[in-house]
Amino acid sequence: MTSFNPLLIIFGLLLTGIAIFTALEMIAHYRSANYNHNFLFFGVAFSLSIGIWMMSFFGMISLDITDSTDRLIFMSFISGIISYLFSCFAVVFLLNYHKKSNINIGSMILSFVIVLTILVEFHVYGKELDFNIPLIVITYCIVVLFVGFTLHIVLSPNAMASPYAAW
Repeated sequence: MTSFNPLLIIFGLLLTGIAIFTALEMIAHYRSANYNHNFLFFGVAFSLSIGIWMMSFFGMISLDITDSTDRLIFMSFISGIISYLFSCFAVVFLLNYHKKSNINIGSMILSFVIVLTILVEFHVYGKELDFNIPLIVITYCIVVLFVGFTLHIVLSPNAMASPYAAW
Protein backbone atom coordinates (compact mmCIF):
# COMPACT_ATOMS: atom_id res chain seq x y z
CA MET A 1 0.00 0.00 0.00
CA THR A 2 1.35 3.38 -0.96
CA SER A 3 0.91 6.51 1.05
CA PHE A 4 0.75 10.07 -0.19
CA ASN A 5 1.04 13.59 1.09
CA PRO A 6 -2.35 15.38 0.79
CA LEU A 7 -0.76 18.82 1.21
CA LEU A 8 1.12 18.38 -2.06
CA ILE A 9 -2.14 17.40 -3.79
CA ILE A 10 -3.88 20.53 -2.46
CA PHE A 11 -0.90 22.68 -3.45
CA GLY A 12 -0.96 21.13 -6.94
CA LEU A 13 -4.70 21.78 -7.29
CA LEU A 14 -4.29 25.43 -6.29
CA LEU A 15 -1.41 26.01 -8.70
CA THR A 16 -3.28 24.21 -11.48
CA GLY A 17 -6.35 26.37 -10.89
CA ILE A 18 -4.27 29.53 -11.02
CA ALA A 19 -2.56 28.47 -14.26
CA ILE A 20 -5.81 27.50 -16.00
CA PHE A 21 -7.53 30.71 -14.84
CA THR A 22 -4.62 32.73 -16.22
CA ALA A 23 -4.88 30.93 -19.57
CA LEU A 24 -8.64 31.49 -19.80
CA GLU A 25 -8.23 35.18 -18.98
CA MET A 26 -5.61 35.57 -21.70
CA ILE A 27 -7.92 33.84 -24.20
CA ALA A 28 -10.73 36.22 -23.26
CA HIS A 29 -8.48 39.25 -23.76
CA TYR A 30 -6.89 38.04 -26.98
CA ARG A 31 -9.48 39.70 -29.26
CA SER A 32 -9.32 43.07 -27.55
CA ALA A 33 -5.51 43.26 -27.59
CA ASN A 34 -4.15 45.57 -30.26
CA TYR A 35 -0.65 44.13 -30.10
CA ASN A 36 1.32 41.21 -28.62
CA HIS A 37 -0.86 38.52 -30.20
CA ASN A 38 2.12 36.14 -30.44
CA PHE A 39 2.97 36.71 -26.79
CA LEU A 40 -0.62 35.98 -25.79
CA PHE A 41 -0.72 32.85 -27.97
CA PHE A 42 2.38 31.34 -26.38
CA GLY A 43 1.33 32.56 -22.94
CA VAL A 44 -2.03 30.79 -23.22
CA ALA A 45 -0.38 27.59 -24.45
CA PHE A 46 2.25 27.73 -21.71
CA SER A 47 -0.31 28.39 -18.97
CA LEU A 48 -2.55 25.55 -20.15
CA SER A 49 0.31 23.08 -20.43
CA ILE A 50 1.78 24.03 -17.06
CA GLY A 51 -1.65 23.69 -15.46
CA ILE A 52 -2.20 20.25 -16.99
CA TRP A 53 1.31 19.03 -16.30
CA MET A 54 1.52 20.45 -12.79
CA MET A 55 -1.36 18.43 -11.37
CA SER A 56 0.02 15.13 -12.59
CA PHE A 57 3.53 16.08 -11.43
CA PHE A 58 2.40 16.99 -7.93
CA GLY A 59 0.32 13.82 -7.84
CA MET A 60 3.42 11.83 -8.75
CA ILE A 61 5.75 13.48 -6.21
CA SER A 62 3.17 13.19 -3.44
CA LEU A 63 3.47 9.39 -3.59
CA ASP A 64 6.22 7.53 -1.79
CA ILE A 65 8.53 6.60 -4.65
CA THR A 66 11.06 3.80 -4.24
CA ASP A 67 12.51 4.00 -7.78
CA SER A 68 15.24 6.25 -9.01
CA THR A 69 13.92 9.79 -9.20
CA ASP A 70 16.19 10.71 -12.12
CA ARG A 71 14.14 8.66 -14.56
CA LEU A 72 10.84 9.86 -13.08
CA ILE A 73 11.74 13.53 -13.33
CA PHE A 74 13.13 13.12 -16.86
CA MET A 75 9.94 11.45 -18.08
CA SER A 76 7.85 14.06 -16.30
CA PHE A 77 9.82 16.74 -18.14
CA ILE A 78 9.17 14.95 -21.46
CA SER A 79 5.48 14.79 -20.51
CA GLY A 80 5.52 18.55 -19.94
CA ILE A 81 7.01 19.19 -23.38
CA ILE A 82 4.39 16.96 -25.03
CA SER A 83 1.71 18.80 -23.06
CA TYR A 84 3.02 22.16 -24.32
CA LEU A 85 3.08 21.08 -27.96
CA PHE A 86 -0.49 19.76 -27.89
CA SER A 87 -1.64 22.83 -25.94
CA CYS A 88 -0.25 25.05 -28.70
CA PHE A 89 -2.29 23.04 -31.17
CA ALA A 90 -5.45 23.43 -29.04
CA VAL A 91 -4.93 27.17 -28.59
CA VAL A 92 -5.04 27.64 -32.38
CA PHE A 93 -8.68 26.52 -32.23
CA LEU A 94 -9.56 28.17 -28.93
CA LEU A 95 -8.49 31.65 -30.00
CA ASN A 96 -11.18 31.60 -32.68
CA TYR A 97 -13.79 30.84 -30.02
CA HIS A 98 -16.71 32.49 -31.81
CA LYS A 99 -17.25 29.25 -33.71
CA LYS A 100 -18.62 26.56 -31.44
CA SER A 101 -16.94 23.85 -33.49
CA ASN A 102 -13.53 25.37 -32.66
CA ILE A 103 -14.32 25.22 -28.96
CA ASN A 104 -15.32 21.57 -29.37
CA ILE A 105 -12.13 20.71 -31.25
CA GLY A 106 -10.01 22.61 -28.72
CA SER A 107 -11.68 20.81 -25.82
CA MET A 108 -11.05 17.43 -27.48
CA ILE A 109 -7.37 18.25 -27.93
CA LEU A 110 -7.02 19.55 -24.36
CA SER A 111 -8.78 16.43 -23.05
CA PHE A 112 -6.37 14.29 -25.03
CA VAL A 113 -3.48 16.19 -23.43
CA ILE A 114 -4.92 15.64 -19.95
CA VAL A 115 -5.42 11.91 -20.44
CA LEU A 116 -2.06 11.49 -22.21
CA THR A 117 -0.17 13.31 -19.45
CA ILE A 118 -1.80 11.19 -16.76
CA LEU A 119 -1.11 7.97 -18.68
CA VAL A 120 2.55 8.89 -19.16
CA GLU A 121 2.92 9.67 -15.45
CA PHE A 122 1.20 6.39 -14.50
CA HIS A 123 3.37 4.46 -16.92
CA VAL A 124 6.52 5.98 -15.44
CA TYR A 125 5.43 5.28 -11.87
CA GLY A 126 3.91 1.83 -12.29
CA LYS A 127 6.07 -1.19 -12.97
CA GLU A 128 3.33 -3.28 -14.54
CA LEU A 129 0.30 -1.22 -15.33
CA ASP A 130 -2.48 -2.84 -17.31
CA PHE A 131 -4.36 -0.34 -19.43
CA ASN A 132 -8.06 -0.97 -19.75
CA ILE A 133 -8.81 0.59 -23.15
CA PRO A 134 -12.62 0.91 -22.68
CA LEU A 135 -12.05 2.64 -19.33
CA ILE A 136 -9.57 5.05 -20.93
CA VAL A 137 -12.06 5.84 -23.71
CA ILE A 138 -14.85 6.45 -21.16
CA THR A 139 -12.51 8.65 -19.12
CA TYR A 140 -11.58 10.61 -22.23
CA CYS A 141 -15.27 11.16 -23.10
CA ILE A 142 -16.04 12.39 -19.57
CA VAL A 143 -13.06 14.76 -19.63
CA VAL A 144 -14.13 16.07 -23.07
CA LEU A 145 -17.60 16.82 -21.68
CA PHE A 146 -16.24 18.65 -18.63
CA VAL A 147 -13.62 20.64 -20.54
CA GLY A 148 -16.03 21.45 -23.37
CA PHE A 149 -18.74 22.55 -20.96
CA THR A 150 -16.32 24.80 -19.10
CA LEU A 151 -14.92 26.34 -22.28
CA HIS A 152 -18.41 26.96 -23.68
CA ILE A 153 -19.42 28.75 -20.47
CA VAL A 154 -16.27 30.84 -20.24
CA LEU A 155 -15.76 31.63 -23.94
CA SER A 156 -19.35 32.07 -25.04
CA PRO A 157 -19.80 35.66 -26.23
CA ASN A 158 -23.02 36.16 -24.25
CA ALA A 159 -22.09 34.14 -21.16
CA MET A 160 -21.43 37.15 -18.95
CA ALA A 161 -24.04 39.46 -20.50
CA SER A 162 -27.05 38.20 -18.57
CA PRO A 163 -27.56 39.79 -15.15
CA TYR A 164 -29.50 36.70 -14.10
CA ALA A 165 -26.69 34.22 -14.74
CA ALA A 166 -26.31 31.45 -12.19
CA TRP A 167 -22.90 32.68 -11.08
